[in-house]
Amino acid sequence: MATIVTRSGKGSALTHTEMDANFNNLNNSKVETVASISDLINASTSNNYNVLNYHSDVEGGGGVFYWDATKAKSEHNGGTIIDPTAVYPIDWNNQTQLGTWFDTSNAGTGCWVRQFDGAVNVRWFGAKGDGVTDDTKSIQEVITAFSSVHFLEGTYLCGEVDLPERDTYLYADSAIIQGTSTTHIFKQIKRGHLFKCVGLVFTGNAIAFNYDSDEGTLPNGGQFYEYHIESCQFLIAAAVPAIRLYGSREGLISECYFEGNSGIYTEFTINTVVNSCQYKNCSYMVLSKLGSEGLIINNAVALGCSYGVRAERTTGVQINNSMIDYCDSPVYLQGATDVLIQQNYISTRTASPAIRAVKYTDGFRGYNHIIKGNNIRDNHSTTGSACIRYEESDFVNILDNVLGNYASYAIVYNDITQSKISRNIIRNRTALGTNSILALTDDSSVSVFDNTLTQTMNRTYISSTWSNAGFVTENTGEAVATSGNSSVVVTHGVSYTPAKKDIQLTQTAPITGSYTFFVSAVTSTSFTITFTGVLSNTVGIAWRVASRA
Repeated sequence: MATIVTRSGKGSALTHTEMDANFNNLNNSKVETVASISDLINASTSNNYNVLNYHSDVEGGGGVFYWDATKAKSEHNGGTIIDPTAVYPIDWNNQTQLGTWFDTSNAGTGCWVRQFDGAVNVRWFGAKGDGVTDDTKSIQEVITAFSSVHFLEGTYLCGEVDLPERDTYLYADSAIIQGTSTTHIFKQIKRGHLFKCVGLVFTGNAIAFNYDSDEGTLPNGGQFYEYHIESCQFLIAAAVPAIRLYGSREGLISECYFEGNSGIYTEFTINTVVNSCQYKNCSYMVLSKLGSEGLIINNAVALGCSYGVRAERTTGVQINNSMIDYCDSPVYLQGATDVLIQQNYISTRTASPAIRAVKYTDGFRGYNHIIKGNNIRDNHSTTGSACIRYEESDFVNILDNVLGNYASYAIVYNDITQSKISRNIIRNRTALGTNSILALTDDSSVSVFDNTLTQTMNRTYISSTWSNAGFVTENTGEAVATSGNSSVVVTHGVSYTPAKKDIQLTQTAPITGSYTFFVSAVTSTSFTITFTGVLSNTVGIAWRVASRA
């Protein structure tokens, strides 16, 4: 039977002052637990009952209840509405007993109803948060019943919880959710509903939040705001993503900490913003897969990750004002399009490039990339391949960066078109470095100019370059070919033997007749300009020898 007490006790839901203000009743009867009030079938219904705690062995979950003789017993939920004829669990780890308690739907009327205003406390539904009891059922029931749920301090063992088809808001005070499954903790499958989670700490081996849309792949049409995850810690000790987004639309992840997991995963997801998050020893900061559109990463700090940002066939990627340091492969772009990487510090700890771009597995080439204003360093490997390596990409603009401490090359490119490398400051590591820039294939639509270098470029396949400073200044001049000649020899005055393609010629005086001209021979000291016929007038030809750098 219930024990009615008159003493004050720990874990009371309301103070006497609050009770006086809310209920104008300082003479509420008191019982120890929810199990006690569920016994009170024949208690006086003129009094409110102050339940001290939900359980006898754990504080919290109590509150003030009143008797409602008209409340249908079918509304019993085990937390805010108590049917006194429902069977209270003896063992809170016994899932059969919990199912009987929470899922009871008896006929008739008469229930105890909790007095409350605002968010619901998860302990009101029996969650213990003691790190021993499986609280999955309690958490599922409170989230199903209410949209705003508060987690008090504690460690809550939790398996798989399905989010309802409405907005859900979870917030916490130093609460830990320890996942007990190997799949997920919270899962959303329906679009158009906001999941907001603030202040929770996640541990275990499962995905903390799994948005797994059952409504097809890319969510075109409509605008939603489907997740807002803020100030959470993801200490999941497994190579699974802490947050998985599949088929979702607009959302924000901010001021979160990730350690030892695979960070954030997106696929067929539109418009993800990640602000001010930190990552330590993760497999990925962010892995964005095929079909995702719109990924913005601001003010991130990552240390010791295998991959920083990896974008595979993703459209609209921005990385801004972040530090991606001492990672194996800080930025990896595979068939990504419309990419902006600006104002970041990026360094690699292995032989892999700090930024690498390649085509997608189906042959799709990435395009429209701007790499601007970054400090990019090949810091921690004496065999590093490059600060930046671009392959099979189009419309790439690498400008205004500081590229430093490289062991082999600062920039390597292969099979890129319509691109520019300009206004970069490039410096090799002391006593190391082969070339500042290495091209593995030639394309005249790639221009290299206005860079400041400490080592030569390998210019075998760089056909369009000028005004690069720091090694040899280019030479210029004007040759005069007089009437009656078909060639003129020019002393170029540079310290190496340029290739013919390194010499640019511009006509400064008209040629009588339809003659053309070209560089026909080059030596270590001079080159020859040859005309396709004997000149009948004097002709001026301005020349420029591109810098060896």
